[in-house]
Amino acid sequence: MTTRAFRSSGHVIFITEYMSSGSLKQFLKRTKRNVKKLPLQAWKRWCTQILSALSYLHSCSPPIIHGNLTCDTIFIQHNGLVKIGSVAPDAIHHHVKTYRDNMKNMHFIAPEYAVSVTTAIDVYAFGMCALEMAALEIQGNGDSGTLVTEEDINRTIESLDDERQRDFVRRCLAREPTDRPSARELLFHPLVFEVHPLKLLAAHALVHSTGEQLQR
Repeated sequence: MTTRAFRSSGHVIFITEYMSSGSLKQFLKRTKRNVKKLPLQAWKRWCTQILSALSYLHSCSPPIIHGNLTCDTIFIQHNGLVKIGSVAPDAIHHHVKTYRDNMKNMHFIAPEYAVSVTTAIDVYAFGMCALEMAALEIQGNGDSGTLVTEEDINRTIESLDDERQRDFVRRCLAREPTDRPSARELLFHPLVFEVHPLKLLAAHALVHSTGEQLQR
């Protein structure tokens, strides 16, 4: 996300770019009027963009934990480019009045959130985003703020047609934080990791050439 911050009269002011299609949540609601499921290719493209941003944040020293990742805090351009917003590092969380008091989507919060805040909570929240993107809506969550049960989540996962997609989401939503893959590891999940055909062809040519040299 492109953000500029400056201090004025004792206040920290953030200026962010305009995202023409609004939040991802709003976009999914509009999309649901016309289709039942999001095309897999679009889902993969969005997942890759979000994971790339999380991977960067988590690779910082110390890691930057988003802590409030939902489809309401992910924004989309008219060309399909998505970016995460509302990034508030732990150092300023207690200064942001709306951070925890007004969290509406409680099902995005990892089970261990109250006792341990690590990068794994972002992976859990991303898993919920990935599920909502795939199904366009988590069953039982017609509007933000509606209580979503574990049964609703499992039922929505089972509604997905692609077994790899179901596996991808389940890995993100593992109860134990240590069982969840990192954002970087998820980028290499077979479902979302794609090698450009020209690179794949070059790799095959290199392997073939090396094999011929060894035979000689």
